[in-house]
Parts: sequence; C-alpha cells; structure tokens
Amino acid sequence: MHAVEEWIARTFSTRWVSEFQVAMAHQPCGCVIATHEKKVIGFACFDATARGFIGPMGVDPEQRLGGVGKALLITALEQMRAMGYGYAIIGGTGPQDFYARTVGATVIDGSDPGIYADILPEPR
Repeated sequence: MHAVEEWIARTFSTRWVSEFQVAMAHQPCGCVIATHEKKVIGFACFDATARGFIGPMGVDPEQRLGGVGKALLITALEQMRAMGYGYAIIGGTGPQDFYARTVGATVIDGSDPGIYADILPEPR
C-alpha cells in the first residue's frame, strides 16, 4: 500500500493519498489499481469521499490515451454495482468529456463544489 501512496502523492496530491487510505480501509477495499511492468500506472477509488462516489481516479500522464483510465473506471463501477449500487457520482470531475464518452456520465446541475466546498487546503 505504501508504494501506491507514494506514487499518488508524487503524481497527484497528498489529499488523494488520504482518500486512497479511506478506500483501502473498507472491506472489500474500494480501490482498483493498474500496474505495468511492476510499476503503478493508475488507480480508481470509490466510497472514499462519500458513499456512492467514485474518485479520486488518476492515470500516469505517460500512460494516458492507452485505455488504462477506461479500464479503471469501468472496473470500479462494476465493483460498485456488485456491491448493490444502482448509480455512482463522480466527485470533482476533471475531464468531464472522458466520463461522458466512456460511461455516459452527465453533470448534476448545482453540484460544484458540492461536498468539496469546505475542504481543507492541501498540506505544504
């Protein structure tokens, strides 16, 4: 787990490490991890920020456009469906077109910043 935490902190943010830790503490865990040649190249968490939320999710910038993000997203959503979820909310979407194109996601009007409104600043 520490190797994934270090990769997430280095590649994305320490805030995402906290959400990864929450997702990994669930039983079953709420995170899918992608590797290539024994290196972490992506992850997708769910039930971290809030129940029914997917994210954070990230793919190594050098591995994007190769289908890793799509595989992570679909696998995480399939795991959520297996746990009984009928819907998922993608929290704090960055590439909205990716989510729309991949799984038909739509924006929920008035949801930004949503539950992220009072979030603490990133540690220095």
